[in-house]
Amino acid sequence: MSNRILDFEDSRRGTLRETQLNLAIKLTQSGKFADAIDIFKCHIESTEDTRTMTYYALCRAIVDRELKEAESICKVAIKTNPYSPDIFLNTAKILYIKGNRKHTVMAIQRGMKMDKRHKGLAKFAETIGMRSAPVIPFLSRDNFANVFLGKVFKNMRVNKPRRNVMIA
Repeated sequence: MSNRILDFEDSRRGTLRETQLNLAIKLTQSGKFADAIDIFKCHIESTEDTRTMTYYALCRAIVDRELKEAESICKVAIKTNPYSPDIFLNTAKILYIKGNRKHTVMAIQRGMKMDKRHKGLAKFAETIGMRSAPVIPFLSRDNFANVFLGKVFKNMRVNKPRRNVMIA
């Protein structure tokens, strides 16, 4: 009988822990990194979810400026779960904070391979000003045809004002 009670208490603690971690993820997504990191620090040791760990890493990068540690957490997460676009989004944000634009773009592209319609990745790619593919992909970007057609297509689109880069 006592084993059943202990099992019940363990499951309640697990559910509470998951609820707290989900709250921390939502706080991270809304840009409240300092609040999220306090919750993460209480519960991160007990999770094996790589997606959750990358949200924790993003908070560490922004709040504590632990960029190397955050990047290493994301590398492990990518090796463990290479099919989650959220992991690539958080990795891209950390790399962008670190100042590594080339690897930021690569992380976004890898994430978009997993989910072409991922809103977070698309929004972040637009925010940092990631270039789209050339109009004629087998020609170089500098080729006259690509330059000319690119200008024509750009003028056909509605001009959007450029935004300041926000990580959240």
